[in-house]
Amino acid sequence: MIDFDMDALSLDPDSRSGGELKTEQPEDADEDPLGTKLSLAQEFHAIGDTEGARALVKEVIAESSGAMRVRAERFLAELH
Repeated sequence: MIDFDMDALSLDPDSRSGGELKTEQPEDADEDPLGTKLSLAQEFHAIGDTEGARALVKEVIAESSGAMRVRAERFLAELH
């Protein structure tokens, strides 16, 4: 049997209880639109939409520089 704590659930989206779900995001995803776009591309790839992921990564590469561009180029290489 799976042990599930119903008390940890909340319908309040602003609730910060210990039972909330956490998703992994790069540190800069909340502050940087390009980081968010790259994270979205990774999610597209995870659900099998490789073409959608590739299109987003190419946008990130065209609009970025430095470390963000390097991360995007590496991810694009993984998509091939």
